[in-house]
Amino acid sequence: MQEERPPWTHQFENLSMEINSGTKPSLECPPKVELKELPSHLKYAFLEDNETLLIIIASNLEEDQEKAFVKVLGVHKAAIGWTFADLKDKLGVELGKSHFMVQEGIVLGHVVSSTGMEVDQAKIKDVTFEFTDECLQAFDSLNEKLVEAPIL
Repeated sequence: MQEERPPWTHQFENLSMEINSGTKPSLECPPKVELKELPSHLKYAFLEDNETLLIIIASNLEEDQEKAFVKVLGVHKAAIGWTFADLKDKLGVELGKSHFMVQEGIVLGHVVSSTGMEVDQAKIKDVTFEFTDECLQAFDSLNEKLVEAPIL
């Protein structure tokens, strides 16, 4: 049975913890790609004439803008990582131990995981809130200031 997810969550793919160390960098052996349908505001472009080194760009670029953009990226293509082998070569890290491989993390008081995002329960305190007359006066004052026309 699949876990029910809120509609605002993203779907994630699990990454293999094993990295094939025999994989060559993309500039030596460009990866084979599967083109999937993109949203209408995006489109595919290639940095090489033989349709290799795939990038995704905005679809509303003029032809000359697209050519200039692709040219700039082509000059700096060695800085782009298409595969884990590229990242491993550039970063010099053991990917299985890197932070982007974690299954769950805490960001700004929220637990983020493949199932979505929720408030970190450790941050919630059991405190009662009393809406006193002082609170009501502060609220009314703030409300009044927000709805009156500013004086210039």
